[in-house]
Amino acid sequence: MKNMLSPDAPGRVYWITGLSGAGKTTIGVSLYYRLKSKRPQTALLDGDVMKLIFDGEKVDYSPASRLIRSKKYAHLCQYLAGQGFTVICCAIAMYDETRAWNRKNIPNYVEVFIDVDLETLVRTDPKGHYRSQGAAMVGLGDKVELPKNPDLIIRNDRKLSSIEAYVDQILRIGECFSPEETTRLYWNSYYAAKKKPAGPSDFAVFVSDYLKPEAKLIDLGCGDGRDSLYFQSQSLIVNAVDSAREAIRLIDAQNVPIFAVCDDFVKAKALFCVDYAYAYARWSIHVVSLDQQRETLKNVHHALIPGGLFFIEVRTVNDAKYGLGQALEDDAFLYDGHYRRFIRPEDFLRNLREQGFTIKHQEESDRFSVVGDDRPVLLRVVASKA
Repeated sequence: MKNMLSPDAPGRVYWITGLSGAGKTTIGVSLYYRLKSKRPQTALLDGDVMKLIFDGEKVDYSPASRLIRSKKYAHLCQYLAGQGFTVICCAIAMYDETRAWNRKNIPNYVEVFIDVDLETLVRTDPKGHYRSQGAAMVGLGDKVELPKNPDLIIRNDRKLSSIEAYVDQILRIGECFSPEETTRLYWNSYYAAKKKPAGPSDFAVFVSDYLKPEAKLIDLGCGDGRDSLYFQSQSLIVNAVDSAREAIRLIDAQNVPIFAVCDDFVKAKALFCVDYAYAYARWSIHVVSLDQQRETLKNVHHALIPGGLFFIEVRTVNDAKYGLGQALEDDAFLYDGHYRRFIRPEDFLRNLREQGFTIKHQEESDRFSVVGDDRPVLLRVVASKA
Protein backbone atom coordinates (compact mmCIF):
# COMPACT_ATOMS: atom_id res chain seq x y z
CA MET A 1 0.00 0.00 0.00
CA LYS A 2 1.40 3.40 -1.00
CA ASN A 3 2.02 6.08 1.59
CA MET A 4 -0.38 9.03 1.50
CA LEU A 5 2.57 11.36 1.03
CA SER A 6 4.00 9.61 -2.04
CA PRO A 7 4.08 11.53 -5.36
CA ASP A 8 1.20 9.36 -6.61
CA ALA A 9 -1.05 10.19 -3.65
CA PRO A 10 -4.44 11.70 -4.55
CA GLY A 11 -5.26 15.34 -3.91
CA ARG A 12 -6.16 16.52 -0.41
CA VAL A 13 -7.19 19.77 1.24
CA TYR A 14 -6.13 20.84 4.72
CA TRP A 15 -8.54 23.65 5.60
CA ILE A 16 -6.95 25.45 8.57
CA THR A 17 -9.33 28.00 10.08
CA GLY A 18 -9.48 30.20 13.16
CA LEU A 19 -9.81 33.85 14.12
CA SER A 20 -7.24 36.43 13.04
CA GLY A 21 -3.97 35.98 14.90
CA ALA A 22 -4.77 32.45 16.08
CA GLY A 23 -1.70 31.00 14.34
CA LYS A 24 -3.23 29.49 11.19
CA THR A 25 -0.46 30.54 8.84
CA THR A 26 2.36 29.74 11.29
CA ILE A 27 1.10 26.18 11.65
CA GLY A 28 0.18 25.96 7.96
CA VAL A 29 3.66 26.96 6.80
CA SER A 30 5.25 24.32 9.01
CA LEU A 31 2.83 21.72 7.63
CA TYR A 32 3.61 22.90 4.09
CA TYR A 33 7.35 22.34 4.42
CA ARG A 34 6.86 18.99 6.13
CA LEU A 35 4.64 17.77 3.27
CA LYS A 36 6.58 19.37 0.42
CA SER A 37 9.76 17.50 1.34
CA LYS A 38 7.93 14.25 0.51
CA ARG A 39 5.34 15.48 -1.99
CA PRO A 40 6.45 18.37 -4.24
CA GLN A 41 2.91 18.86 -5.56
CA THR A 42 1.89 20.76 -2.42
CA ALA A 43 0.43 24.28 -2.42
CA LEU A 44 0.00 26.81 0.40
CA LEU A 45 -2.92 29.26 0.12
CA ASP A 46 -3.02 32.03 2.71
CA GLY A 47 -6.10 34.18 3.25
CA ASP A 48 -4.12 37.43 3.49
CA VAL A 49 -2.64 36.79 0.05
CA MET A 50 -5.77 35.36 -1.61
CA LYS A 51 -8.01 38.27 -0.61
CA LEU A 52 -5.64 40.64 -2.43
CA ILE A 53 -5.61 38.37 -5.48
CA PHE A 54 -9.40 38.22 -5.59
CA ASP A 55 -10.26 41.76 -4.41
CA GLY A 56 -7.17 43.84 -5.13
CA GLU A 57 -5.97 46.55 -2.76
CA LYS A 58 -9.49 47.65 -1.76
CA VAL A 59 -10.60 44.62 0.22
CA ASP A 60 -14.25 44.65 1.24
CA TYR A 61 -14.66 43.31 4.78
CA SER A 62 -18.46 43.25 4.82
CA PRO A 63 -20.04 39.90 5.83
CA ALA A 64 -21.41 39.39 2.31
CA SER A 65 -17.99 39.92 0.70
CA ARG A 66 -16.29 37.70 3.26
CA LEU A 67 -18.71 34.89 2.41
CA ILE A 68 -18.13 35.30 -1.32
CA ARG A 69 -14.35 35.17 -0.77
CA SER A 70 -14.63 32.05 1.38
CA LYS A 71 -16.51 30.32 -1.44
CA LYS A 72 -13.81 31.33 -3.93
CA TYR A 73 -11.16 29.86 -1.61
CA ALA A 74 -13.15 26.62 -1.42
CA HIS A 75 -13.56 26.30 -5.19
CA LEU A 76 -9.86 27.01 -5.75
CA CYS A 77 -8.95 24.30 -3.23
CA GLN A 78 -11.27 21.82 -4.93
CA TYR A 79 -9.83 22.69 -8.35
CA LEU A 80 -6.22 22.14 -7.26
CA ALA A 81 -6.97 18.98 -5.29
CA GLY A 82 -8.80 17.61 -8.32
CA GLN A 83 -5.49 17.84 -10.20
CA GLY A 84 -3.66 15.89 -7.50
CA PHE A 85 -2.33 18.76 -5.39
CA THR A 86 -2.15 18.65 -1.62
CA VAL A 87 -3.56 22.06 -0.66
CA ILE A 88 -3.09 23.82 2.67
CA CYS A 89 -5.57 26.69 2.99
CA CYS A 90 -5.11 29.03 5.94
CA ALA A 91 -8.08 31.40 6.14
CA ILE A 92 -10.68 32.68 8.60
CA ALA A 93 -13.62 31.82 6.29
CA MET A 94 -15.95 31.39 9.26
CA TYR A 95 -19.06 30.23 7.44
CA ASP A 96 -20.96 27.00 8.02
CA GLU A 97 -22.18 27.17 4.42
CA THR A 98 -18.65 27.11 3.03
CA ARG A 99 -17.44 24.33 5.30
CA ALA A 100 -20.51 22.21 4.47
CA TRP A 101 -19.76 22.71 0.76
CA ASN A 102 -16.18 21.60 1.35
CA ARG A 103 -17.24 18.37 3.02
CA LYS A 104 -19.67 17.57 0.23
CA ASN A 105 -17.45 18.48 -2.71
CA ILE A 106 -13.85 17.82 -1.64
CA PRO A 107 -13.33 14.06 -1.11
CA ASN A 108 -10.08 14.22 0.89
CA TYR A 109 -10.90 17.14 3.17
CA VAL A 110 -9.38 17.77 6.60
CA GLU A 111 -10.75 20.63 8.67
CA VAL A 112 -8.57 22.03 11.46
CA PHE A 113 -9.74 24.71 13.90
CA ILE A 114 -7.03 26.73 15.63
CA ASP A 115 -8.67 27.80 18.88
CA VAL A 116 -7.41 30.83 20.82
CA ASP A 117 -9.76 32.81 23.06
CA LEU A 118 -10.86 36.18 21.71
CA GLU A 119 -9.57 38.12 24.74
CA THR A 120 -6.03 36.91 24.06
CA LEU A 121 -6.29 37.74 20.36
CA VAL A 122 -7.54 41.28 20.98
CA ARG A 123 -4.83 41.89 23.59
CA THR A 124 -1.95 40.63 21.45
CA ASP A 125 -3.38 41.63 18.02
CA PRO A 126 -0.21 40.67 16.07
CA LYS A 127 -1.46 42.03 12.73
CA GLY A 128 -3.29 45.06 14.12
CA HIS A 129 -6.58 43.92 12.55
CA TYR A 130 -8.62 44.20 15.73
CA ARG A 131 -7.45 47.78 16.26
CA SER A 132 -7.83 48.87 12.62
CA GLN A 133 -11.14 47.18 11.79
CA GLY A 134 -12.84 47.48 15.14
CA ALA A 135 -16.43 46.23 15.11
CA ALA A 136 -16.02 45.02 11.50
CA MET A 137 -13.47 42.43 12.59
CA VAL A 138 -14.61 38.80 12.60
CA GLY A 139 -15.05 37.81 16.22
CA LEU A 140 -16.01 41.29 17.35
CA GLY A 141 -18.88 42.93 15.48
CA ASP A 142 -19.49 40.17 12.93
CA LYS A 143 -21.48 37.15 13.97
CA VAL A 144 -18.86 34.44 13.77
CA GLU A 145 -19.77 30.85 12.88
CA LEU A 146 -17.18 28.74 14.65
CA PRO A 147 -16.66 25.22 13.23
CA LYS A 148 -19.23 22.79 14.60
CA ASN A 149 -17.52 19.52 13.67
CA PRO A 150 -13.86 20.05 12.71
CA ASP A 151 -11.67 16.99 12.28
CA LEU A 152 -9.19 18.48 14.74
CA ILE A 153 -9.20 21.29 17.30
CA ILE A 154 -5.80 22.71 18.26
CA ARG A 155 -5.71 24.78 21.46
CA ASN A 156 -2.78 26.90 20.40
CA ASP A 157 -0.57 27.85 23.35
CA ARG A 158 1.38 30.14 20.99
CA LYS A 159 4.74 28.55 21.86
CA LEU A 160 7.18 27.90 19.03
CA SER A 161 8.12 24.56 20.58
CA SER A 162 4.52 23.33 20.12
CA ILE A 163 4.31 23.84 16.34
CA GLU A 164 5.81 20.52 15.28
CA ALA A 165 3.52 18.66 17.67
CA TYR A 166 0.53 20.42 16.11
CA VAL A 167 1.72 19.41 12.64
CA ASP A 168 2.06 15.80 13.83
CA GLN A 169 -1.57 15.89 14.98
CA ILE A 170 -2.76 17.25 11.63
CA LEU A 171 -0.85 14.62 9.68
CA ARG A 172 -2.23 11.80 11.81
CA ILE A 173 -5.72 12.95 10.87
CA GLY A 174 -4.77 13.49 7.21
CA GLU A 175 -3.26 10.05 6.79
CA CYS A 176 -6.56 8.32 7.60
CA PHE A 177 -7.70 6.83 4.30
CA SER A 178 -11.08 7.86 2.91
CA PRO A 179 -13.10 5.22 1.01
CA GLU A 180 -12.07 6.90 -2.24
CA GLU A 181 -8.37 6.71 -1.36
CA THR A 182 -8.71 3.14 -0.11
CA THR A 183 -10.28 2.16 -3.43
CA ARG A 184 -7.58 3.95 -5.44
CA LEU A 185 -4.82 2.24 -3.48
CA TYR A 186 -6.54 -1.13 -3.87
CA TRP A 187 -6.71 -0.84 -7.66
CA ASN A 188 -3.14 0.43 -7.96
CA SER A 189 -1.98 -2.62 -6.04
CA TYR A 190 -4.23 -4.88 -8.12
CA TYR A 191 -2.98 -3.62 -11.49
CA ALA A 192 0.66 -3.45 -10.35
CA ALA A 193 0.56 -7.25 -10.03
CA LYS A 194 -0.68 -7.72 -13.61
CA LYS A 195 1.68 -8.16 -16.54
CA LYS A 196 -0.73 -7.35 -19.37
CA PRO A 197 -4.41 -6.52 -19.94
CA ALA A 198 -6.95 -9.32 -20.15
CA GLY A 199 -9.03 -9.94 -23.27
CA PRO A 200 -12.20 -7.92 -23.89
CA SER A 201 -15.15 -8.28 -21.55
CA ASP A 202 -18.39 -9.79 -22.80
CA PHE A 203 -20.00 -6.36 -22.41
CA ALA A 204 -17.49 -4.84 -24.84
CA VAL A 205 -18.30 -7.57 -27.34
CA PHE A 206 -22.02 -6.95 -26.76
CA VAL A 207 -21.81 -3.21 -27.55
CA SER A 208 -19.62 -3.75 -30.62
CA ASP A 209 -22.76 -4.24 -32.73
CA TYR A 210 -23.66 -0.58 -32.04
CA LEU A 211 -20.28 0.84 -33.07
CA LYS A 212 -19.17 2.45 -36.32
CA PRO A 213 -15.50 2.62 -37.33
CA GLU A 214 -13.53 5.86 -37.01
CA ALA A 215 -15.90 7.27 -34.36
CA LYS A 216 -14.65 8.61 -31.02
CA LEU A 217 -15.25 6.70 -27.77
CA ILE A 218 -14.37 7.55 -24.18
CA ASP A 219 -13.86 4.66 -21.75
CA LEU A 220 -14.68 5.85 -18.19
CA GLY A 221 -12.87 3.88 -15.52
CA CYS A 222 -11.00 1.89 -18.15
CA GLY A 223 -8.95 -0.26 -15.75
CA ASP A 224 -6.14 -2.09 -17.52
CA GLY A 225 -7.61 -1.09 -20.89
CA ARG A 226 -8.91 -4.52 -21.87
CA ASP A 227 -11.98 -3.00 -23.51
CA SER A 228 -10.24 0.15 -24.73
CA LEU A 229 -7.76 -2.02 -26.61
CA TYR A 230 -10.60 -4.04 -28.11
CA PHE A 231 -12.40 -0.91 -29.27
CA GLN A 232 -9.19 0.44 -30.80
CA SER A 233 -8.79 -2.85 -32.68
CA GLN A 234 -12.29 -2.24 -34.07
CA SER A 235 -11.00 0.99 -35.68
CA LEU A 236 -12.43 3.39 -33.10
CA ILE A 237 -10.61 6.47 -31.82
CA VAL A 238 -10.34 5.81 -28.08
CA ASN A 239 -9.80 8.07 -25.07
CA ALA A 240 -9.42 6.13 -21.81
CA VAL A 241 -9.34 7.42 -18.24
CA ASP A 242 -8.75 5.73 -14.89
CA SER A 243 -7.56 6.99 -11.51
CA ALA A 244 -5.21 4.01 -11.02
CA ARG A 245 -1.78 4.93 -12.35
CA GLU A 246 -0.76 1.28 -12.62
CA ALA A 247 -3.73 0.61 -14.89
CA ILE A 248 -2.67 3.38 -17.28
CA ARG A 249 0.87 1.99 -17.22
CA LEU A 250 -0.44 -1.32 -18.56
CA ILE A 251 -2.20 0.44 -21.44
CA ASP A 252 0.82 2.57 -22.32
CA ALA A 253 2.98 -0.57 -22.43
CA GLN A 254 0.90 -1.92 -25.32
CA ASN A 255 2.17 0.84 -27.65
CA VAL A 256 -1.13 1.33 -29.43
CA PRO A 257 -2.72 4.68 -30.40
CA ILE A 258 -5.00 5.12 -27.36
CA PHE A 259 -5.05 8.40 -25.47
CA ALA A 260 -4.99 7.08 -21.89
CA VAL A 261 -4.83 9.40 -18.89
CA CYS A 262 -4.63 8.92 -15.14
CA ASP A 263 -7.41 11.04 -13.68
CA ASP A 264 -10.72 10.91 -11.83
CA PHE A 265 -13.31 10.50 -14.60
CA VAL A 266 -15.89 12.47 -12.60
CA LYS A 267 -13.64 15.52 -12.40
CA ALA A 268 -11.73 15.22 -15.68
CA LYS A 269 -13.51 18.19 -17.29
CA ALA A 270 -10.93 18.55 -20.05
CA LEU A 271 -11.80 15.13 -21.47
CA PHE A 272 -15.45 16.11 -21.76
CA CYS A 273 -14.59 19.08 -24.00
CA VAL A 274 -14.19 16.57 -26.84
CA ASP A 275 -17.20 15.48 -28.93
CA TYR A 276 -17.76 11.73 -28.67
CA ALA A 277 -20.02 9.35 -30.57
CA TYR A 278 -19.84 6.86 -27.69
CA ALA A 279 -19.23 6.80 -23.93
CA TYR A 280 -18.52 3.49 -22.20
CA ALA A 281 -18.71 2.76 -18.46
CA ARG A 282 -18.33 -0.87 -17.43
CA TRP A 283 -18.32 -1.43 -13.67
CA SER A 284 -17.34 2.20 -13.01
CA ILE A 285 -20.59 4.04 -12.22
CA HIS A 286 -21.09 1.84 -9.16
CA VAL A 287 -17.72 2.90 -7.68
CA VAL A 288 -18.73 6.56 -7.34
CA SER A 289 -21.26 8.24 -5.06
CA LEU A 290 -24.77 9.16 -6.14
CA ASP A 291 -23.81 12.83 -6.51
CA GLN A 292 -20.79 11.81 -8.59
CA GLN A 293 -23.05 9.60 -10.70
CA ARG A 294 -25.27 12.58 -11.49
CA GLU A 295 -22.22 14.68 -12.36
CA THR A 296 -20.91 11.95 -14.65
CA LEU A 297 -24.22 11.60 -16.51
CA LYS A 298 -24.31 15.37 -16.95
CA ASN A 299 -20.74 15.42 -18.30
CA VAL A 300 -21.38 12.53 -20.68
CA HIS A 301 -24.58 14.08 -22.01
CA HIS A 302 -22.71 17.31 -22.68
CA ALA A 303 -19.86 15.54 -24.50
CA LEU A 304 -21.90 13.19 -26.71
CA ILE A 305 -22.89 14.28 -30.18
CA PRO A 306 -26.64 14.20 -31.01
CA GLY A 307 -27.63 10.56 -31.28
CA GLY A 308 -24.48 9.51 -29.39
CA LEU A 309 -24.69 6.35 -27.29
CA PHE A 310 -23.82 5.73 -23.64
CA PHE A 311 -23.07 2.10 -22.73
CA ILE A 312 -23.31 1.23 -19.02
CA GLU A 313 -22.92 -1.97 -16.99
CA VAL A 314 -23.33 -1.81 -13.19
CA ARG A 315 -23.99 -4.04 -10.19
CA THR A 316 -27.49 -3.78 -8.79
CA VAL A 317 -28.99 -4.09 -5.32
CA ASN A 318 -29.98 -7.66 -6.24
CA ASP A 319 -26.31 -8.75 -6.34
CA ALA A 320 -25.13 -11.33 -3.77
CA LYS A 321 -22.48 -8.93 -2.43
CA TYR A 322 -25.03 -6.30 -1.49
CA GLY A 323 -24.75 -5.52 2.22
CA LEU A 324 -21.30 -7.07 2.72
CA GLY A 325 -18.63 -4.99 4.46
CA GLN A 326 -18.80 -1.56 6.06
CA ALA A 327 -21.95 0.41 5.27
CA LEU A 328 -21.02 3.93 4.16
CA GLU A 329 -24.22 5.44 2.75
CA ASP A 330 -27.43 4.26 1.10
CA ASP A 331 -26.64 1.10 -0.89
CA ALA A 332 -22.87 1.71 -0.62
CA PHE A 333 -20.31 -0.45 1.19
CA LEU A 334 -16.55 -0.81 1.64
CA TYR A 335 -15.72 -4.49 1.06
CA ASP A 336 -12.70 -6.40 -0.23
CA GLY A 337 -10.66 -3.21 0.01
CA HIS A 338 -12.80 -1.06 -2.25
CA TYR A 339 -16.02 0.91 -2.50
CA ARG A 340 -19.16 -0.37 -4.20
CA ARG A 341 -22.51 1.39 -4.52
CA PHE A 342 -25.21 -0.97 -5.73
CA ILE A 343 -27.62 0.48 -8.26
CA ARG A 344 -31.41 0.49 -8.05
CA PRO A 345 -32.36 -0.01 -11.72
CA GLU A 346 -35.50 2.14 -11.82
CA ASP A 347 -33.80 5.02 -10.01
CA PHE A 348 -30.83 4.84 -12.36
CA LEU A 349 -32.94 4.74 -15.49
CA ARG A 350 -34.98 7.68 -14.22
CA ASN A 351 -31.73 9.58 -13.58
CA LEU A 352 -30.69 8.95 -17.19
CA ARG A 353 -34.01 10.16 -18.56
CA GLU A 354 -33.92 13.27 -16.37
CA GLN A 355 -30.54 14.08 -17.84
CA GLY A 356 -31.97 13.88 -21.37
CA PHE A 357 -31.16 10.33 -22.42
CA THR A 358 -33.48 7.92 -24.20
CA ILE A 359 -33.20 4.27 -23.13
CA LYS A 360 -32.62 2.03 -26.14
CA HIS A 361 -31.83 -1.18 -24.25
CA GLN A 362 -32.01 -2.32 -20.63
CA GLU A 363 -31.57 -5.73 -19.05
CA GLU A 364 -30.79 -6.99 -15.55
CA SER A 365 -29.33 -10.48 -15.25
CA ASP A 366 -26.88 -12.75 -13.42
CA ARG A 367 -25.81 -14.27 -16.74
CA PHE A 368 -23.35 -11.48 -17.60
CA SER A 369 -19.65 -11.65 -16.68
CA VAL A 370 -19.87 -15.04 -14.99
CA VAL A 371 -16.47 -16.20 -13.68
CA GLY A 372 -16.50 -19.58 -11.95
CA ASP A 373 -19.02 -19.45 -9.12
CA ASP A 374 -19.22 -15.67 -9.23
CA ARG A 375 -22.46 -14.58 -10.88
CA PRO A 376 -22.82 -10.82 -10.36
CA VAL A 377 -26.26 -9.35 -10.92
CA LEU A 378 -25.73 -6.60 -13.46
CA LEU A 379 -27.79 -3.98 -15.24
CA ARG A 380 -26.90 -3.32 -18.86
CA VAL A 381 -28.09 -0.09 -20.43
CA VAL A 382 -27.71 1.51 -23.85
CA ALA A 383 -28.84 5.12 -23.71
CA SER A 384 -29.00 7.64 -26.53
CA LYS A 385 -28.60 11.41 -26.43
CA ALA A 386 -31.74 12.80 -28.06
